[in-house]
Amino acid sequence: MTIFSEFLKSFDVFSWRYWTKYLITAPKLLRLDASENVLVQLFGYDQETIVDLYLKKSLAPGDKRYAFQSLKLNVHNKYHAKATLRIMPNDFPKGEKYVYLQAISSGLNTHERIPVTTVNGFLFIQTDKPLYTPDQEVQVRVYSMNEELRKSRHPVTLTFVDPNGIKVEMIDMTEINGAKPLLPPFKIPLKPIFGIWKIQATYTEIFDTAATAEFEVKEYVLPSISLQIKPEENYISAGNFESFKLKISAK
Repeated sequence: MTIFSEFLKSFDVFSWRYWTKYLITAPKLLRLDASENVLVQLFGYDQETIVDLYLKKSLAPGDKRYAFQSLKLNVHNKYHAKATLRIMPNDFPKGEKYVYLQAISSGLNTHERIPVTTVNGFLFIQTDKPLYTPDQEVQVRVYSMNEELRKSRHPVTLTFVDPNGIKVEMIDMTEINGAKPLLPPFKIPLKPIFGIWKIQATYTEIFDTAATAEFEVKEYVLPSISLQIKPEENYISAGNFESFKLKISAK
């Protein structure tokens, strides 16, 4: 559910007759390949009115149109209707940053320039543990979801970065259906730089969505054990010469 009070903005309210007004509410920022809601309200109208909503590259006649929906407002819906517009990735030129939202009917013709972001969906990175030693394998699983929190199939690029900020390896993952493990796992070098490593995940194409996970690499140290043996008595007599008790403790 869209939270209008926080994310949406309203067009200025114009009057084309002194007793009629309209209000169009739209997102401040449009997300590429996401369903965006646009609300239209008419005040003072007493006849059915059709409002055409466009997402366009510019206001020039015949210029590129990314999305369109026609709304019918009347007494049955209390002159209040919602359109759902979506900019498809294949239609939107790379490098474009804005679109025009245009509303046209018999009584109004207005527009608003709205920025478009290519950050879409969610990426999550999971490792099998937080700490590794040299020559171990890092089991990685990537979760990819769209804006509706449904499975996404966008290809993902994983970048492993050492503590000095050097990119050690880049791996492309395809055929992701919501979640996918990295096969084969990433293997830590035999002589790595110790410290905090990072895994950076980004969509390979179109989108700028990103995520980061961290894990630590430490030198392997053999475990040390301290063993202490003490007799229960500090002396040996004729009575316990052949058999006596010892106390053994280890830590």
